[in-house]
Amino acid sequence: MTQSTPGARPPVKVLHITDPHLLADESERFLGLDTAQTLRDVLELAGRDKDWPPDLVLLTGDCVQVPTRESYARLRSILAPLNLPCYCLPGNHDDPALMRRN
Repeated sequence: MTQSTPGARPPVKVLHITDPHLLADESERFLGLDTAQTLRDVLELAGRDKDWPPDLVLLTGDCVQVPTRESYARLRSILAPLNLPCYCLPGNHDDPALMRRN
């Protein structure tokens, strides 16, 4: 346990999720997995934690498997209900310019 210094700012709570490999179409699977459902399950599990909510969500790695407007829109639709700041860092499967536009 970390002791706080009087007047110090509280620590920032970050939910870090990596490599969801989200797909554009809900019927698609990546290595047999429904990646959107897996991401939803992770978020639901995190939401049950005693420290919920975090101050922000950090999504890193391959946010999507195939970089399309549709896959990034799907990612946004999954993250939006959290009502939290979400920061996405692209992986090698992502298109950073397309991510910024969506």
